[in-house]
Amino acid sequence: MSDSTKILRIPAVPNPPSDPKHGVEPLTPLASPSTGASSDLFNTLHSGPIVIHTSPNSVPPVTFPGYEILGELGRGGMGVVYRARQRSLNRLVALKVIIAGPHASSEDKTRFRLEAEAGARLRHPNIVQVYDVGEHAGFSYIALELVEGGTLRRWQGEKPVAPRLAVQLAMAIGRGMLHAHENGIVHRDLKPANILLGTEESLIGVSDCQLDVDSLPINQDSPAPISLVPKVTDFGLAKAIEGGADLTVPGMACGTPNYMAPEQVRGSRRVGPGVDVYGLGAVLYELLVGRPPFVGTDAAEVMDKILRVDPPSIRKIVPTLPRDLGVIVAKCLEKDPARRYLSIRDLLDELGRYLAGLPIHARPIGPFERSWRWVRRNPIPALFLGISACGCAITSGLAVALTRSVSIEQTARGDAERAHSDATALRNAAELARDELGAALAAAEKQKAAAELERTRAEQARKHAEDNLQIARQVIRTTLYEFSRDTRFEGPEFREYRNKLIDSVRRFRDEVAQQAGESTEWLNDVADVSHWLGFLEYLNDNHLQSAIEYRAAADAARKWADAVPNDPEPRWKLTDSLVNAGNALFNHNKHSDAEAAYREATRVIESVVPKHAAEKYRRTAILAHAQLANVLRFTGSAVEQVHVAKFAFREARVLGVRKTPENTRLLASAKTILAVSLLRFWSEVAPVWRLMELRSEPEFGLDPP
Repeated sequence: MSDSTKILRIPAVPNPPSDPKHGVEPLTPLASPSTGASSDLFNTLHSGPIVIHTSPNSVPPVTFPGYEILGELGRGGMGVVYRARQRSLNRLVALKVIIAGPHASSEDKTRFRLEAEAGARLRHPNIVQVYDVGEHAGFSYIALELVEGGTLRRWQGEKPVAPRLAVQLAMAIGRGMLHAHENGIVHRDLKPANILLGTEESLIGVSDCQLDVDSLPINQDSPAPISLVPKVTDFGLAKAIEGGADLTVPGMACGTPNYMAPEQVRGSRRVGPGVDVYGLGAVLYELLVGRPPFVGTDAAEVMDKILRVDPPSIRKIVPTLPRDLGVIVAKCLEKDPARRYLSIRDLLDELGRYLAGLPIHARPIGPFERSWRWVRRNPIPALFLGISACGCAITSGLAVALTRSVSIEQTARGDAERAHSDATALRNAAELARDELGAALAAAEKQKAAAELERTRAEQARKHAEDNLQIARQVIRTTLYEFSRDTRFEGPEFREYRNKLIDSVRRFRDEVAQQAGESTEWLNDVADVSHWLGFLEYLNDNHLQSAIEYRAAADAARKWADAVPNDPEPRWKLTDSLVNAGNALFNHNKHSDAEAAYREATRVIESVVPKHAAEKYRRTAILAHAQLANVLRFTGSAVEQVHVAKFAFREARVLGVRKTPENTRLLASAKTILAVSLLRFWSEVAPVWRLMELRSEPEFGLDPP
């Protein structure tokens, strides 16, 4: 209401003196205008926003249960807002109360309830949240989110805002209105006085709605806040898009004149989201130029302009504003709702394109269309203007006809001379372009030949490097194989030579790994070489580094296995590397890490043994389970240890039918681990005497096969 007082210039009741400790002076409700709109219309127009001020000494008429009143924030024609603390949640709220209390009319109470219902349906960072609604001692109240940054109008101070900041503010407001429309609510009274600005303290959880702080200062008189979050409030005139209560009567306008759409001025009941598109356009207009699209001495004059006059172009008021912004604002303020943006979402998309520097979709209104609209709104003056124009045209035509014949010959001669000059200039330009094109083609051919030569040299160098790598690969593999056959190489006297071999082989391995890619041959080499590096580090008692190298071998084998899912060989090598990595970790007292390596090894080899009968796969499976049972002494339960050891022993008995030295050693090792596991099991779980009774039972595997 304070905004309407300034814009319409309607005489108002004198304001009480302002509190010097606060930057916003208190304002009282408007007096009825002496001319123009009826009193009913005036009351409807001014039943909306609460005039925000601070009066800490104001006393509420009653004490509201659950709330501690801290002071008065503002009051309007129908309600008063208190700053309060909600005791149950210990949070500050804005408590809005009907002034008349028990004496309020049923219409005021219904409108108050509808405002609470409309706000309660909405949850958005750019809409003031409704926390609670109730009635006590006849006084209806609403508990709202407390936003202490003041209104958009007071922040702007009737001064233009930088275009980018204005668009960002409009988009933030638009996102809130889009949420309201998607939930079936039309605001119908969108204006700067109904938009509160959250300060830095209110930004928790809504950081995506903050605006660029670099362009916030808009004038030199008032410092800008650090951050802004626009929040739409006052849904007292809101209406459901489909159905819902509406307290306005047909033919009665509702809203604030400076921001009302033409269909609101006419009192139409069939208003939809288009009125909020118009209202948001009017807000953006005021942000850019410092005043609303239409102003006047009273409401009647403003509403008459809304119906008959196009709003002044923002570029006529502020010539430096971008042209696209003028087109967007003009489309929002179209008098025909069908010619505006059809939804808030369309408007947000258009503003987003402007901020991104992309072409907008709206087209500017041309002079012909602007003239035709003026004719439709002013038919009688247009008729007289048309008759005068026809008379002038006939007179001018006669004068032109008299002089035209004299100048035709001179014009034709001049045209012929200009055409000859133009043709000569075009021919010269064509010859110059042809020469430049020939030179460009020759340069391009030369560059192409040079690039082809460079590509050939690079291919030859790559082939040469690959051949050298193949030779080195063969040498390394042969060397490692020969060393592995000689047990003397494992002795301590060869430690220095092993270190030198580790350094050279590791450099070779890293170079091969870069070339490997998806090649199974190269991945096999990386796996083998990394495996031997792990063995050499193990011989040097570097158990942790040995585990790292065995892990590198396992990674290469895993990539190899993924490339050939039906080949058991890479999975066998993967299992072997994991078992050796577990051994190295076990010797380094990292029992949990060793257990993880053994478990992965058993999972991999168990998918191979049932499908492939080769003994080396079965031997690796027995070894993986035996090592897992061994480490479970420290990390697992006795029951699981016995279960894993029994599996290893069972498989070793099957393999031990072929009495080779390797199979015999594996069977003996599995039997030893099973015995150790059973001793632990019976010592921890069952009485000792049970051990003697079960020694001869074959399922525990203590008797030889």
